Amino acid sequence: MRYAAGAIYDKIKELNLDRKRQILVFAGSGNNGGDGYEIAASFMSDGYDDVTVVRVVPQKEGIDANLARRHYLDNDGREIPFDNSSESGFRISDGAVVVDAVLGIGITSCGDSPNALKIRDAVRLVNSLRAEKRLLVLSVDIPSLLNADNGMPVGGEAVMADYTYTVFTAKTGTLTGRAKDYCGTVKVVGNTLPDFEDNLMRIRDGGVLRHFVSYGDILPLLPKRNNCAHKGTAGRVLLVGGSKGMTGALILASLAALRSGAGLITSLALSGDMTAFNAVNPCIMTAGTEDLEEKLKSAGAVLIGPGMGRKAQAETVFKKCIMSTSPKVIDADGLYHLHAVHAVADEGPVRSVLTPHVGEAAMLCDVHASEIEADSVGAALEIARKYRAVCVLKSASTVIAPPDGKTYLTSTGCSGMAGGGMGDLLSGIITALLGQGLSPVEAAVSGVLIHGEAGRCDAAANGNVGMCATDLLPYVRLLVNGISPGN
Repeated sequence: MRYAAGAIYDKIKELNLDRKRQILVFAGSGNNGGDGYEIAASFMSDGYDDVTVVRVVPQKEGIDANLARRHYLDNDGREIPFDNSSESGFRISDGAVVVDAVLGIGITSCGDSPNALKIRDAVRLVNSLRAEKRLLVLSVDIPSLLNADNGMPVGGEAVMADYTYTVFTAKTGTLTGRAKDYCGTVKVVGNTLPDFEDNLMRIRDGGVLRHFVSYGDILPLLPKRNNCAHKGTAGRVLLVGGSKGMTGALILASLAALRSGAGLITSLALSGDMTAFNAVNPCIMTAGTEDLEEKLKSAGAVLIGPGMGRKAQAETVFKKCIMSTSPKVIDADGLYHLHAVHAVADEGPVRSVLTPHVGEAAMLCDVHASEIEADSVGAALEIARKYRAVCVLKSASTVIAPPDGKTYLTSTGCSGMAGGGMGDLLSGIITALLGQGLSPVEAAVSGVLIHGEAGRCDAAANGNVGMCATDLLPYVRLLVNGISPGN
């Protein structure tokens, strides 16, 4: 506990907090509270004069947290009980630092016991004063009342932190569900602590191996061009969709494939509208439905779905596309047709990537969207196994899952990407990477990270509000070349 608290405090010191700021540590009854007492002691030994532990609920007997509390009190630490009333016995100053050490990763429910009511009241107090008094809220391991397995607030509320210092590894709940609303900036600490590997295995539940990935991890996977490369060797991709009134979706996917390095791009719009593609970028070739079978034979990767629609013609085209042996990305209305025709792949190599958002995932699993949000990792794995494909479950934090049980989680992206066309952009990127020889898993993980980082870079330059899918294209080109904008 002292090692973990010390690792967290070392990270907190990087914030260079003024030693005159008030430090309030809200401590719970378990070992998370014990971490809080040790952190409070570290603040005191580091010269902070105004340090107080707010004891939200009494300590449990017989746990290490009691030693941490005794260590703090024996060094003249100040402790005040919390009694459900606003700032009773203490005053929260403007600009105070609040350390949230009430609950750890084990919380999945919170009843109506007196202690549970105190915990909820403490959470509400911190959240209600956070903006008004410009509090800096630092959560230990996981924001209190946030489910560490799925990132959903227990009972509809959880601490809204500015920083979360999670120990040993990023918990699934710091990345998925509503995590971005509650965790703030997530810092992983403690990967050099004693028993690191044992603790890492303990955190993994259900035998599922979870990889937390970032843009730097995919640099070795990015396509490389040799000196004798030509358009025929850089990836031939076919993109199918674009019914009447929805051609824009296919255009966005095509532009993304172009900027992601595909050498030859053919777009087949069911609307028959060829001029729009030439007007946007003449590098994109076009074809009609009468050319479909021929184009499928030569395609190194196929995208099915952006703007495809759900009419009989779209279903007929989908059935032809799904028979292709080329690697495939199925998105948008393509997922509707996949579900409608019960097209489940036979055993064999995984050759497809499915890119549903939460609503489409609910359709594929035949459940309500709330069930997908409650367990996005489990839902992604179910879809991957049901359709024998890599599932890219899109949300604020995307989950990538192949059928073998591994999952890939990332915290990239931004709220500015909550707009039309972003999913089409992602499907085009993944298709281009497939066409250039990446495996479905590699293409899915790389595509998600390139897409998310492009959004993050554009937000840093121009802000979140008003972001359009096409704004990301210059960043996509840089990132697929291994160039991180701003570095």
